[in-house]
Amino acid sequence: MARSSAIDNSLSGPSGLSLHWINALGTLGTDFSNVIDVPITQRVNPLEFSMKSFRVLTLAAAAMLIAACASTPKAPAPAPAPPPPAVTNLAGNWVVTIDSQMGSQDSKMVLTQTGADLKGSLESPMGTVPLTGNVADKNVNFTFNINAQGMDLKIDFIGTIESPQALKGRAVFGTFGEGTFTAKKTP
Repeated sequence: MARSSAIDNSLSGPSGLSLHWINALGTLGTDFSNVIDVPITQRVNPLEFSMKSFRVLTLAAAAMLIAACASTPKAPAPAPAPPPPAVTNLAGNWVVTIDSQMGSQDSKMVLTQTGADLKGSLESPMGTVPLTGNVADKNVNFTFNINAQGMDLKIDFIGTIESPQALKGRAVFGTFGEGTFTAKKTP
């Protein structure tokens, strides 16, 4: 120890660490006697070593945190939306009764259906006309045009599905007024 005490005040490295500090560490039970003979430029700065260890430990902790987050189970995906309600099949032959200011009149209607879209024809005493329409939940709409004394008249049927064999609602005769309709499916 005498040797290091004698040169304690005269030796210090670029980081300002002196042999006095190294000797103080030696009192903690670490033998630094072999450090005395190593030139100061070759010695490991304990503070620098401590910072390197801290950086390595910080990087290791960050890597473990990232790995833990990546392996955390994800929340289960939400259940898929229920399928839309099935569209009532209205394809087939129908007898449509229209009640208006002109009285009651029966017509034959033939419908085909693709998904919610309706196509078909309506046969009345005035002739047979094509019609188009659609079904949505319990609602049904179909439209056709007729020639009324040289004038095209659009007629809209807006109704509800009472059952797969029965419809009812209102009939709108362009600007000429309204009436009601019922329709029964025939075999």
